Amino acid sequence: MTNGRQRLIEAAARLTRRESCAMPGLRSLAREAGLNHNTFYRHFEDPDALQAAAVQNFAAELQAQLTRLRLDTENFPPDALITTIFDIAEQQPDSFTLAYRTLHGGPSRAQDIMQSLTAALAATLAADLATLRLLPPDPDPARLARLAQAQIAHILTLAARVIESPPARRSLQAQAGELLAVLLAGVTETRLLP
Repeated sequence: MTNGRQRLIEAAARLTRRESCAMPGLRSLAREAGLNHNTFYRHFEDPDALQAAAVQNFAAELQAQLTRLRLDTENFPPDALITTIFDIAEQQPDSFTLAYRTLHGGPSRAQDIMQSLTAALAATLAADLATLRLLPPDPDPARLARLAQAQIAHILTLAARVIESPPARRSLQAQAGELLAVLLAGVTETRLLP
C-alpha cells in the first residue's frame, strides 16, 4: 500500500482533474486519499507543498521517460518528444492535468517547477534539432529559444486536449508536428514583422 504522502499526491491529481479545480480542500483530499484530514500536516506543511510535490513527481516521470527513450533510440527524432508528452498525458491523465493547470494557474512553487520543466523541454528540443542538423548554421539563439518554448507550450496544450478526447490523438499529434515544421522554418526566416 502506498504511504500517506503518495496517497495525498494521487488524490490531489484525481480531484484536480475530476473537479476542475486548482487545488482541492484538505478535507476533500484526505477523504479521497482514505486518510483522516488531521494527518495532512504529517506529510506536507501546506497545500502549496503538496501541489509542488505532485508537480515535481510529474516532471521527474516525464524527464525519466525522455531519458529512457534517448538511451534506447540512436537518433532521437524531435517528434519523439511530442509522442512522449502525448503518451504521458494518456498514461497519467490526472497527474498531467494537475501539472498543466498549475502551469497556467497563479504564481506558486509548483508553477516555478513547471516553468523550469518547460524551459528544459524547450532546450532539449533545440539541442535535438541542432544535433540532427535540422537547423541552419548559427541560428539566432534567442529566436530559437522563443520558438522552442512556443512549441513546447503548444504540445502541452494539445496533449491536454487528448485527455478529453483520446480518438483525436492522431490529429492533434499531427498538429504538433506541423508546428514543429513552422518552428524550423521560423528559425531560418529573416525578421518578418517590424
